[in-house]
Amino acid sequence: MNFFEGQFRKMLWGSDIILSPFYVDGVCFGTLGRDHLIQMEFIASRDEFQFDELEIVVVNRAGSRQKTFNIRLKDVLEDKAICHTLIKAGTPYLWFDVGTNDHVSYEPTWEDWGRLQDAVKDCLDSLCKPEEPQPVPAPTLVYICAPLRGDVERNIEFARQRAREVFQAGEVPICPHLMFPPIADPGNPSEDQAARDIGLRLVALCQQVNVYGGICTPGMQAEIDLARKLGIPVSFMEGDVGYEEK
Repeated sequence: MNFFEGQFRKMLWGSDIILSPFYVDGVCFGTLGRDHLIQMEFIASRDEFQFDELEIVVVNRAGSRQKTFNIRLKDVLEDKAICHTLIKAGTPYLWFDVGTNDHVSYEPTWEDWGRLQDAVKDCLDSLCKPEEPQPVPAPTLVYICAPLRGDVERNIEFARQRAREVFQAGEVPICPHLMFPPIADPGNPSEDQAARDIGLRLVALCQQVNVYGGICTPGMQAEIDLARKLGIPVSFMEGDVGYEEK
């Protein structure tokens, strides 16, 4: 058993972070569940005689995807690292406190091994957690405010086209002209007023009001006034160009 194998055995003592660990030339191999293969080794990131990082390579069995974690020993054990002494025969590697001028050697405590074990566990635990789906922005509810009186059929078609434009832009058109005329007779005062009242309630549910047409009827003005009162943005559209009230 070489030096590095001994260090891994101490670090993994009493844990099941890595299943069935085995060692080849001081490198630790094992598995994480059924899906991942693990390889760990101490590496020298800058100075070839100072091993100051623990590198963990994880390979997914199914897709052969590889992920690498590098744990800096300084972040876990402060200024402690493994150094290649090239001095004492039989003990070419030792732990040193590289924060001191005389590089005092020391033996990691079980508390040190526990901290390093926790750092490894934190890295590997992240592989077992499913990635949280990115939230998809909800489409905006856009109220289609347009004239209905006069040429009703023509105005309904005009509103339908504007609603389709909003739909094609990825938003949700709320178009009273397509909802109420089939069920509420504009010529019946009570049904017409009920449709207008419901239209105002729909305005309150929307995040934006688009105003179309070259005229503003009393019903449209009531919708615009309510939107302003509620702080809902109102955009006056003129052909393909519009501007938004501030």
